[in-house]
Amino acid sequence: MVTWNRSRKKLRYGQSLAPVHIMFLRFGVFLCIFGAVFQTATACTPCPSMCSCTLKSGTTDECEVECQGQGYRTLPTAAEMPAAASWKIVKLDLSNNDIEEVPRNNISFLTNLQELSLRGNNISIMEDNTFDDLEELEVLDLSSNHITQFPDDLFESPNIIIKHLNISHLQLTSIKESFLRKLKEIEVLDASYNRIDRLSSNLFNKNDKIQLFKMSNNDLVSVDLRRFRKYVSDLSYNKLTSIEASHFITSILQLDLTGNLISSVDPSVLDQLPNLQNISLAGNPWECTCSLKDFHDKLIQLETSSGLILVDKWNIRCSNLDVPMFNLTNTALWSCLCKKKQNPASCLAKQWPKIRSKRAPGKEV
Repeated sequence: MVTWNRSRKKLRYGQSLAPVHIMFLRFGVFLCIFGAVFQTATACTPCPSMCSCTLKSGTTDECEVECQGQGYRTLPTAAEMPAAASWKIVKLDLSNNDIEEVPRNNISFLTNLQELSLRGNNISIMEDNTFDDLEELEVLDLSSNHITQFPDDLFESPNIIIKHLNISHLQLTSIKESFLRKLKEIEVLDASYNRIDRLSSNLFNKNDKIQLFKMSNNDLVSVDLRRFRKYVSDLSYNKLTSIEASHFITSILQLDLTGNLISSVDPSVLDQLPNLQNISLAGNPWECTCSLKDFHDKLIQLETSSGLILVDKWNIRCSNLDVPMFNLTNTALWSCLCKKKQNPASCLAKQWPKIRSKRAPGKEV
């Protein structure tokens, strides 16, 4: 029992608390009460086992459910999720679990969902119309699963507004035109790290808003981008051997061709790309012969006149000479490559004795 004095508090065993201790005690009680109130204010209930359910920042009724890596084999049921009468579930992250299927009936109640991640599960088959009830969904991540093909009618509702779709790290060998026809709001499509060897020229025929298309690390041997709109294209690490001017649309802004099998390009390709801001060409087996000179010169011209950025410029190498292509800026060096009756290497050796030596990047001759 505590008896009160004017300046101190006495405990029943004769002990007393100094004012500073009383202040800390009151502050501790305040923190406990505040913590309980704060947790109540920011938690959405009920919440699936081993998940976190919190309010989206700046909202009072929009809930984000995070269930990454918790060993889920099936989707949480409606009864396990935050009550629809009180909360709008706008984000559901089920990445890195063991989910094998996504029945439409198991997600149809998520009518306010804006972002869904199923990355890194064991999904191999998707059924028709799976996401047609999710008319607020903008971001969908299906990457790193075992899917080899999508059904033609995976997205069938005309009200779908998906903007970002990640289908990378799957086992796809193609993308059908029908797969994207209802995704009229799509802006970003990531199909990298698959086994896709061909693309239909009409793939984006219904997708006027596409801005970023990632197709790196596939098996493409040719590509036709005439139907695409204003966008950035990543075609790095495929098996492209050539690119043609007729296969590109003029509105392309960025083009990544790193790590393909391209040895020569007609300079008219660059005339077809007047809005191009940067291009990546390293990692290709460029054959620096007389036929490549015009392409080389055009790149230099655009770099100077329009500010074209040659990404990783000094790693664009001549496979036949084992030197950076842009170390061959000197006219005399290119003339060696265009002399029919003289061995180019011998001519270059005379013009540039250290052609085989390591040169500092950025030093042109």
